[in-house]
Amino acid sequence: MKEITKGIIALAIVVAVVACAYAYEKMEKSVLKEGDFAEIYYIGYFENGTVFASSFEENVSYDTPFDSSQYNLTPLKIYFGKGIPSKLPDGWIYGDLGYIENLRISEIPGLYEGMKGMKKGEERTIELEPEDAFGVAVKNGTIFNTSVIFNFKATFEIINVGGVTVDLKWLPKEGQIITMPQYWYDIPVQQPYWIWENATEVVSFNDTHVVLKTTPNKLENLTLYPWWENASEAGYNDTKIWITTTPPLGNFTIYW
Repeated sequence: MKEITKGIIALAIVVAVVACAYAYEKMEKSVLKEGDFAEIYYIGYFENGTVFASSFEENVSYDTPFDSSQYNLTPLKIYFGKGIPSKLPDGWIYGDLGYIENLRISEIPGLYEGMKGMKKGEERTIELEPEDAFGVAVKNGTIFNTSVIFNFKATFEIINVGGVTVDLKWLPKEGQIITMPQYWYDIPVQQPYWIWENATEVVSFNDTHVVLKTTPNKLENLTLYPWWENASEAGYNDTKIWITTTPPLGNFTIYW
């Protein structure tokens, strides 16, 4: 894991493109506010000037200008809000929303507050203490609660801190009711296509496996990511759940 907890951290941010949600009404004076979508350029660096993350494809210094005519820049697409947006701008999918050191903008509290009110083209340097940035250093045996991993509140234990990864163990409780995400292959789909909310029970668990039981609480007008909205229906018995999808007629575009 990269050492990102010592000393003051600064992030230089410029709002490159700002897009309002859904209806695309112009934002008042193009000011970034909660609920908006935006594309930003950024450089994150320690107080000694060492850059730990940026929008640049090249290795750059902390004071490198955001000049796309001189450098290869990739804008970071963000949702400037907490939680999961119910819809996305046309052509965007949830997987497009980026991270800085594996955290969403809203999960870096000092940065989130510091970016409020930014205008298109504005550049700010925001200095953050570790507790307002990426938190304190992690240790084996640490137990914590988060909704970031499953998108429901869950308890985890850190069982191994590697060079660039952290191994976690989910600590469920028997009888606990959760909302399981839908999966696209082996990847949990986190927005906005929950199939059944609060319909899965933790039956049992051990050190390596968790047994879950889902009892569907909605059988009609289901959406299976990334296909047709409200085009599926379900049925179930004691051992199986089945889903039938009826696609609409005509031409359509699907993003994934």
